[in-house]
Order: sequence, then structure tokens, then C-alpha cells
Amino acid sequence: MKKQKTDMNGITLIALIITIIILLILAGISIVTLTGNNGILNKANISKIENRGATVEERKNLWKANQTADTIIKNTKLENLSKLLEDLQKENLITIEEKNLIEEEGEITIGSKTIVFEKFTTIDKIASKVEQSKDNDGNINYEKLKETLENIKNIQGIPSDLSQDNFPFVVKVNDELIQIDSDGNVRSC
Repeated sequence: MKKQKTDMNGITLIALIITIIILLILAGISIVTLTGNNGILNKANISKIENRGATVEERKNLWKANQTADTIIKNTKLENLSKLLEDLQKENLITIEEKNLIEEEGEITIGSKTIVFEKFTTIDKIASKVEQSKDNDGNINYEKLKETLENIKNIQGIPSDLSQDNFPFVVKVNDELIQIDSDGNVRSC
């Protein structure tokens, strides 16, 4: 009787070792499926980037359509490219580096999408400076606005004592006249 009991312990030990080996194989397959080059986590990250690119492209196309419609109906309060980029950055759809690249190059690649905006015009550059000078409530900080405008190359006509009383005022940059009003709207004259 003693011999039968020993054989049963040996079979149980072998079954345990086989079970552990099978579990290790399944764990290895699961880890590769999750984290490999073609794994679920990598595919999810790629999908997230592609979705962000598609969202930015959709917002840009909507902005462009609104620009066209506003021009047709002669709306003077057009949302400029600078405002669009500020909104995209606030919503974490583009980074500061991507925003700067759009401003410099007029396009950006996110995932497999190359999104062509347009090169920043002088109006867009000034509008960007106006946006940067606003506080959280949307009010213009006059000192900050004056300081940021003075950093624009070849700008003329910035009032020496910038205050609410100076608005609207017109600046000249490279033979282009641009008006800035008290709400921060920027337009060509």
C-alpha cells in the first residue's frame, strides 16, 4: 500500500509542473499580445494619435469653411488662425511645439496625416500677440500687449502709453496697416 501512495504524489507533482509551464506559456503569449510591436497597447496608442490628427484636421477644415462663409457675408469679426491654434492648444489637441511649427511652416504632421494650414500672415502674428496678452477672463493686459508688440520686427505706431483710451489703434508692419480694437480683434485696414 505504501508504494501506491508514492506513485500518486509523483503524478501530482508532474501535473503541477505541467500546469505551471502551461500558465507561463499563456502569460508570455498575453504579454506579447499586449506589448509587442503589433500589440494591443501599441495599436491603441497609434489610434489615439491618428484620432488626434483627424480631429485637428476637422477643426481646421471647419475653421476654413467658417472663414469663407464669414467673408461672403462680410462679417468683420473673423476668427483668425492664431485664435484657432490657441483653442487647439488649450484643448490639448496640439502641443506648443506643434503650434510653433504651424506658425512657421504652415503645416504639421500628426500620425499619418499632414495637415496644411496656411502660413501665418502679419495679422495672424499680431493677433497671436494680442491673445498672449489676455488674462484668464479675456481682458487685455496693456503693458504685456505693448511689450509683445514691440518684439515684432519692423512694427510702427504702438502708443507709448497704451491704455483703454488708445483703442482702436493702427500699427504699421512692412507697409501693412493693421487695426487692433479694445476687444482684441485684429484686422487689416
